[in-house]
Amino acid sequence: MSPATPYSPPDAALVAALSACGVASLADAVDELTGRTGFLPHDMKPLAKGRIAGPAVTTSMRKYLATDRGDHAPLHLDVLDEAPAGSVLVIGIEDGLDVAGIGGLMATTAQVRGLAGAVIDGAARDRDDIVALGFTVFSRSVSPASFIGRRVAHEKHCPVVCGGVTIRQGDYIVGDSDGVVVLPREIASEVAVRAAGYESRERDMLAAIKETGSMRAALARFGRY
Repeated sequence: MSPATPYSPPDAALVAALSACGVASLADAVDELTGRTGFLPHDMKPLAKGRIAGPAVTTSMRKYLATDRGDHAPLHLDVLDEAPAGSVLVIGIEDGLDVAGIGGLMATTAQVRGLAGAVIDGAARDRDDIVALGFTVFSRSVSPASFIGRRVAHEKHCPVVCGGVTIRQGDYIVGDSDGVVVLPREIASEVAVRAAGYESRERDMLAAIKETGSMRAALARFGRY
């Protein structure tokens, strides 16, 4: 098990700055600043239209073995019950596309505790209930299968790898209709500033395109970014 990592409350100013930027711009900024991909796979989608921004609190689940005994949910639920308001719950599930890592009860708990949303590297269930609740969940699939007897929550505060992208506790997560991007906590503020600059430039480009009817002319005037 990974050693306990203290929970850090969200940086309100940073969350506001990230919330003002689209995931596409943030993903471009992560690409440029780190030289590696920061966005999650194309199948990581919201159960309903929604947006999230906040620091990750993480836990992972492995396959249930015949030798496993007892209640293995507490680690999974401890993270949910301990996470500060404004956090994003991130759950990695080993081979989890057909196994739900969150359902209506967990989503309700997260909403009551004030979490910003959840990202599940696997499936979600009780979709209609979660959508009606208004809690934003991104998952790679939807499945009716409970994790009980199928997966064991075995680590918390641990790195979770989703589609080749590592999410550490405290990294900032932003999701919208374009997908989900992970901002390394050390450079999250710099990413926000750079992404805001991109979007300012794009607004100028849009005005030029409307004026000239030419994207080529806008690119020649303003460049890509």
